[in-house]
Amino acid sequence: MMEMGKTKSILLALFVGVYVIFCYLFGCPIMTISGLPCPTCGVTHALISILKLDFDAYMKYNPMAIPLVLAVVLAIYFKKFKHKRIIIAIILFIAIANLIIYLKRMI
Repeated sequence: MMEMGKTKSILLALFVGVYVIFCYLFGCPIMTISGLPCPTCGVTHALISILKLDFDAYMKYNPMAIPLVLAVVLAIYFKKFKHKRIIIAIILFIAIANLIIYLKRMI
């Protein structure tokens, strides 16, 4: 039997994978419903652009894509880190930076 932590990680990875594919194929559901981009709009396209080494497109889609992925990974594996306050500070810094850039992009 799988341990509960592994089951949650697998389910989370499956959900994120399905969501990323959905967003790539159909666009952001928040943008579709509200007409406004969410703070993470463009992350999927930005990551695909960075894999293609198209840095201009990466910056156009969402320059916070890589830091946001880092924050999600840190949050998922938070319990495994020894210096939890540093991890929280990094996650908060990325979240605040993303909010600032999001507001700047909205103007």
